[in-house]
Amino acid sequence: MLPKTAPPPPQTARCSLGTPQQHITIPTLIYSYLEYSRNEYILATMDIKKTIYSDQYKTIIQNLKEARLKQRLTQKDVAKHFGVGQSFISKIESGQSRLDILQLQEFAKLYKKTLTSFLKEK
Repeated sequence: MLPKTAPPPPQTARCSLGTPQQHITIPTLIYSYLEYSRNEYILATMDIKKTIYSDQYKTIIQNLKEARLKQRLTQKDVAKHFGVGQSFISKIESGQSRLDILQLQEFAKLYKKTLTSFLKEK
C-alpha cells in the first residue's frame, strides 16, 4: 500500500560510462526495502490524471462495445476467440479494466475495424 504522501526522492549517485558526457543515475536507496516498488513510487509522485476515467477513454470503450454488437457477437463469443473468460471482456467494456493499445488492435482485427475508428466520437 502506498503512503498518502510520497516520500522524498531517493538520493542518487552518478557513475560514468565510457565518456564523461555519458552517465547513469543509480538509486542509493534500495526500493526493495520500501513498502512499494520503484514504479509505484514514480506513479505516486507523478501528477497525471488516470486516463481510464477520461472522456476519451469512455469513447473508445463505447465504440468498442458498439463494434462488437454490429458484428453480432456476444461477450462470450469474443472471450472464446481470445481464450479468456467472459468477465474479462465485461470488465473492459464497463471500464473496470484498462485496455492497452495491443489489445485494442486485436479487437479491431476481430471486429474488422481500424484502430482510429474507436477514437472517433459519435
